[in-house]
Amino acid sequence: DDGKTNKYYTSPVPDPDLLLRSSCTASTVDASAFLHADQSRSSLLSDALQGRNTFDDVMENVRTRLGRIYLPGNDGGSVLLTPSGSDAEFAPTALALARARRLGGKVVSIITAAGEVGSGTAGASGAQHFSVVYARREAGGGGPEKVEVGGKLTGVSSSDVQYVEIKPRDGTGAYKSRLREKEVLDAVEKNLAANDKDVVILHVLAGSKTGLVLPITRRCS
Repeated sequence: DDGKTNKYYTSPVPDPDLLLRSSCTASTVDASAFLHADQSRSSLLSDALQGRNTFDDVMENVRTRLGRIYLPGNDGGSVLLTPSGSDAEFAPTALALARARRLGGKVVSIITAAGEVGSGTAGASGAQHFSVVYARREAGGGGPEKVEVGGKLTGVSSSDVQYVEIKPRDGTGAYKSRLREKEVLDAVEKNLAANDKDVVILHVLAGSKTGLVLPITRRCS
């Protein structure tokens, strides 16, 4: 360990001697991609100095381009950009929490393929901090505010949001598709029946780190 890689063994600059793990979490950038990123950085800095293309403008351009691909009909959908998959978990939880509070219930988040998604998935889905670094600066303009991993977000209590983790494999590592599919559907029905004011979030996984798709989407309706 020379201190130039992060915990995923990823370097911020091209390194031909580095073993590439090709993870969906992170991979070391190659020379051509790094050059493109550097050119974009120079262009953005130049535009910023001349009062053009603010960060918001650039992000709106990204959302528009992604929307053309994934929302061609534009039927009311929108594109939300997040810095990581764990951060993305906050969005559906926040929406569900708003609805649950209006109804007078709680949120139950059902996480399929637990153990094969990001390590911060469960915590973030349960409205918990998944990192000691919080996206807010300390009072007085200091460094990033530090929080306790597993602690609830401000304004959320332990009774507001709960999560259920369903592992897709047994103790031997074998994938139990039919058993796990039934477990997922039973968990949804059980929690919906327990309190009609509760809001249930069901995670639909398009592809885990080992290629699993859960639950089978045709049964989600």
